[in-house]
Amino acid sequence: MLFRLLMSARDSAEMAVLIPSRFDENVSARELHPNVNSLNPDGFKWSDEQVAILNDFAWWFQQYEDGTKTSRPRMVIESVAGSGKTTLVKELLSIINRFDSATKTIASAFNVHIAKILKDEIKDQQKNGFRGLETLGNSNSVSAGGYDIIRSHLKSQGIEQVGMESNTEGKYLVLSKIVLAEYFATIAKPVGTKTANIGEVKRIMKEICEFSQASKPNFRNQYFALARDLKKFVEALMGQGFVPTRSESKDLIEIKRIYGQIALVQGLNDTILLKLPKNAMFTLARDVLLRSMDTWNSEKEVFPFAWTKSYSFSDVIVARVSGFAEGNEFERAKFDSNNLYPLWKTLPRSVWSSDDKKLKTNMLFDHLSKAGLVWPPRSKESGKPTVSAPSGKPACEVWVRAIKCLYLLEMDLRHHQK
Repeated sequence: MLFRLLMSARDSAEMAVLIPSRFDENVSARELHPNVNSLNPDGFKWSDEQVAILNDFAWWFQQYEDGTKTSRPRMVIESVAGSGKTTLVKELLSIINRFDSATKTIASAFNVHIAKILKDEIKDQQKNGFRGLETLGNSNSVSAGGYDIIRSHLKSQGIEQVGMESNTEGKYLVLSKIVLAEYFATIAKPVGTKTANIGEVKRIMKEICEFSQASKPNFRNQYFALARDLKKFVEALMGQGFVPTRSESKDLIEIKRIYGQIALVQGLNDTILLKLPKNAMFTLARDVLLRSMDTWNSEKEVFPFAWTKSYSFSDVIVARVSGFAEGNEFERAKFDSNNLYPLWKTLPRSVWSSDDKKLKTNMLFDHLSKAGLVWPPRSKESGKPTVSAPSGKPACEVWVRAIKCLYLLEMDLRHHQK
């Protein structure tokens, strides 16, 4: 009997505990809402900050349902990487489901990795009866949601086939390849020199191969691995809301700060980018983001070294990919996957002019496209076989192909700038 009384007293004490409010100015504290679980999915208690957020969210939602508030919960939660924000979002979805499973709800993120985690959670919640919960596009990212809006609008106009981005050569991967190719060229051919010497490039790649966790690392596959890791780092920076400015020094400080917070969580703590010379990883990521601002959903190609007169596109250092024929005096040389080459060394005879010592302009685009240095990747059916340099102005065009015509939807973002 005494045991039962003690247990009852303990339960009553727990129910009497008031949770401080963080988002309601008119309330200092209140009891735990019945739609909030006292334990997280792993069976542990929420932190004081987490339970306060969840409780305020639930009471706010309740007040909206009762008509005492005019909107559903609107909260901004800021915290460091790995602090449990994603876990918190999962519980918020469960709370909404307990209130009304038909509530139209979207759980998305700018970061593709987090968006996928939320997509998996959405599937689990839907299995638990959450009928109003939806994914954004295919990847559930915010970008996918934006694409979906554009596609839906164009479909309502009778335009069915909409090409926004290549499935195999996405924009940030292409830009990462370009930036890396130019970076190695500046190492092999410092400003002021006339010929390239890729000995230093090979030394760097050798260190990367020794550091790599790949089963059979070589210069070629690690070159592409660098591009993939750079793309991953760039997307992680975007996921943290980083936007480059005109100040390189300030940008690098901020990029390093973000990297210190997200490296372990994003799987970047052992990236092969760390084996590049000091600060290269951070400057390359900034360069990719700067260039992406001029190529957002556009039909503009990125011309290697368009920003300087010190180099030409033929100076870039690339991995020799399948389909490249041996060219000129290199035709009898042994090409293998352990080497990187200045672009012109990998050219077939039909492209390189021995007399003029330059590329034939009519073959320029095709060669750059095969090297994966053009955004967006072009098909043989393309009506634009030439390559143009970026204008330096923000690009806001979205091209869509109809059955017989090519429609251009121009979006002027100037009126939406804050």
